[in-house]
Amino acid sequence: HMDKWCYFINELKERGIYHVFDIETGGILLKDENIKDIGAVSFEHMTRGPEYFDPEMYEIQARYTDQIMNYYNKYTGYKIGEDPSLVMAAQTNETSLFMAQETNWEAYEPYYQELYNEWLREKYSTREALEQAWSQPQSSNPGLREDEDQFEGTVEVYADAGMKRMNDRRYEDNMRFVNHVTEEYMRSRTAEIRAMGDMDMLMVGSTAFTSGTSDGANIFTQVNANDLYTHQSYLFLAQGNGEHVLPGTKISTPYSMLTTNIMNPINYLGTAQVYGKPFFVTEWDAGVLNPYYSELYVTMPAIAAMHDWHCFQFYYGDPYYTKKHGRTEENRYLNSTHPLIERSIQSFVPAAGLMVLRGDLKEADAGYVWARYQNDEMFKRENQSANQDASLVLVGKTGKAFDKVAYDPEYNDNRVLKLAKYGNRTGIYASITGELMNDTNTGIFRINSERTQ
Repeated sequence: HMDKWCYFINELKERGIYHVFDIETGGILLKDENIKDIGAVSFEHMTRGPEYFDPEMYEIQARYTDQIMNYYNKYTGYKIGEDPSLVMAAQTNETSLFMAQETNWEAYEPYYQELYNEWLREKYSTREALEQAWSQPQSSNPGLREDEDQFEGTVEVYADAGMKRMNDRRYEDNMRFVNHVTEEYMRSRTAEIRAMGDMDMLMVGSTAFTSGTSDGANIFTQVNANDLYTHQSYLFLAQGNGEHVLPGTKISTPYSMLTTNIMNPINYLGTAQVYGKPFFVTEWDAGVLNPYYSELYVTMPAIAAMHDWHCFQFYYGDPYYTKKHGRTEENRYLNSTHPLIERSIQSFVPAAGLMVLRGDLKEADAGYVWARYQNDEMFKRENQSANQDASLVLVGKTGKAFDKVAYDPEYNDNRVLKLAKYGNRTGIYASITGELMNDTNTGIFRINSERTQ
């Protein structure tokens, strides 16, 4: 496998093509690595979660990374991490302490809780001080429980759905701690990987969904500790399988991502973008075959070009996935969106490539940031939702801003706001570039540039 990969990298280089390297999407743990409890680590025994705080799991991941990045490629004459054609690397996909379920770890929970209590002891010198800080009489959810004491190590730390079981003041401290642990991990791994190569951009830990309980803090943590920001979009694409279904699957009515009431992916991705950070949209083509397929390969690239989003195609049809879900090789491809397999996609891909790579469509020269957050505002419960008015996304650049990352008070352009309000009133959203128009009344999306119509 390594020989084939090294050969492939060299073939890319000879054609003048740079590459991006995902060091691991979630390192597979093997029994001979003798970890505490391989059954306690969820997601097909991948290192997704405990490596953020457990020294043993951290070392397993670091050792694997070292072996990969320092592997000598006999075809290029470089170690993989030192190859000049490597422009970006990523470590661990769709993982976060914010999204983790407490039941995932079992053997690791006690140590994680110990770290939390140590953090609380440094912040609050007595149990009474902690109890007072978390006191919120008007809330029906608890602050510090009677059976909890940070000096006895009994204060519980929560993630994802568990965060709903506490009042706002406890919630904010819980979020600050998770942010603290996560950023420490990201910065430490970043320093180690940087020492192995000289890639332009590096990302450790990509954002994934957290049921709305901590999306804002999750995004803030990633952009504050990484060179870029990336988000997965497959849950927000055009849905419904229409008549193209696999045997035994349920027929569902397809609908467009541009005509639903919240315009799912356009809304979520646009409003989640962070001012001052490169934005990578991944898995944006992982939809099912339906009448709105062109949205994945024409509409999304067009909007991405206007926003200067960087889109990666994604193909999830691997043999392991097929075996696990009882799929055959034949129906696996029928349910995939791989451009080399599905002929209906092959007609779209060239258009997408021309629009984005050839630069047929203009990048918007104006934007309007819908929210600005200062200091620790991203740890408040009310600031976790990433969804806002989708109209801004359709007409110009938008997103949120964190003062700790970057912000320009002169950035907001009222022309974008005016076009968005016009769209909300008429159902017709025209981009500030003059090249894109989405008519929600007719369900028609138009592209009209000098080179793409």
